[in-house]
Amino acid sequence: MSTITQRIPNLLLGISQQPDNRKFPGQLRDSVNAFPDYALGLLKRPGGQYVTELYGASSSGKWFSILRDAQEKYVAQYDDNTFRVWSLLDGSPRRVDMGTNTGVPGTCNQTNFQTDLTAYNTAVADTAAKLALLNTAQATYAETLAGQDATTESLFAVNYNYPVGQIEQYLSSGILENADGVYTVKNADSVISVGSTLPTNYALGTERTSEHPLLASNGYKVYQAILTVAATHTSGQLATALTAMNTAQTNYNTAVTAKQLLRQTTMQK
Repeated sequence: MSTITQRIPNLLLGISQQPDNRKFPGQLRDSVNAFPDYALGLLKRPGGQYVTELYGASSSGKWFSILRDAQEKYVAQYDDNTFRVWSLLDGSPRRVDMGTNTGVPGTCNQTNFQTDLTAYNTAVADTAAKLALLNTAQATYAETLAGQDATTESLFAVNYNYPVGQIEQYLSSGILENADGVYTVKNADSVISVGSTLPTNYALGTERTSEHPLLASNGYKVYQAILTVAATHTSGQLATALTAMNTAQTNYNTAVTAKQLLRQTTMQK
């Protein structure tokens, strides 16, 4: 049986359940996570992002969208003779005037509901702001706590140059000692000091002379450098950061409680 080849101009005709020999060119058996566009071709399906719970939505009913412009975009549901509308920007509910038709719930005071809904949406925004402040305070506390103790770091690195016919080795981080007992301290290719004594916070580490004969051949002893980094934060700063974090936690908990109470009050109308 001979092989059959063909060119398919695009894959924009959608999914077909017809047998392959009855499909039109461009029809698919299946299309997973793809979005057909006549201008751009078959694209990867745009991703989704969880924004918030559509509070008050039912598991049944009919759904539709209201797209007025970039700032006024809504998703709506009709169920049990009631319309419910939420903003697509942040998921916050919107007031719906159901009129006076038969079947309209008669216990909802539109004016009070609008006031409560505005208060609820404000509480949602306030809770998000308080959460951001709490996250910042937690990060500050963690940084301050980590900076309470001095730390030590072992520094040692060598690099090479390759002039024509030669190999040159030089110390990038560490300590060199010459025959006169003069120390050259380097850190990341920067010379920290040259002298008969080591600078503050630096100490001799493990000798590495035998591992680097090129440096030894120039009359140097080679050592690791031990760098001591002092604590970056005081105990007073830690106490301040802890107080700020606890205050932010309390404010966030208060905002969450207020939002939950307003949500219960609003959604019962």
